[in-house]
Amino acid sequence: MLAVLLGGWQFNGAGRFQQRTTDFGNVRLVGMTLEEAQQLYRFDRRPDPQTGLTTVFVFPDDVILNTRRAFSVSTTSPNGYSDLGAPEGRYFAPANSIDCIQLKAGDCAPPAVVLLTPWFTRFDIGLSKRIPLGNKSLELRADILNVFDNINFTVTDNSRTIGSNAAFLQTDSAYRDLDNTYDPGGRLGQLAIRFNW
Repeated sequence: MLAVLLGGWQFNGAGRFQQRTTDFGNVRLVGMTLEEAQQLYRFDRRPDPQTGLTTVFVFPDDVILNTRRAFSVSTTSPNGYSDLGAPEGRYFAPANSIDCIQLKAGDCAPPAVVLLTPWFTRFDIGLSKRIPLGNKSLELRADILNVFDNINFTVTDNSRTIGSNAAFLQTDSAYRDLDNTYDPGGRLGQLAIRFNW
């Protein structure tokens, strides 16, 4: 009986690695190349400078702040920018500039700046055993979803609405099934016993 219980277990698993693209639209990259922007594009949990709460950002603070500055213009300030100040360093900027007025997309900047998102990574595993009982059987099964408890943050879709918005390039959600009934996104386990006759 011990040999029947110890032998014949089946292992199964599935892994998912996925990247998608994010289109930032018709913008100029200032102070960084497309390759450098791609290297900077990753999920980073850090305190929000305004609220102090842990927030998930997809670019460093300086890129976000200077991008907000570049898109926050003012006709009443001496330098043409809002009270956030003038942009400096590395940032996304509007296609138009003092050197180029764009009539159609692509005149002053690429028609689209497209970057690959951070990787979505997930592993699910299962272990099962069928114990014969004459012409019937007992089946034991254990499954663990997202075995490494990896948080797959949702890619922000506000990249096409670059502006002075303080929530620019932040995310506050992570992967889960749409109605949250089967997979809440974190590590999840289940045990099943089935009698077949």
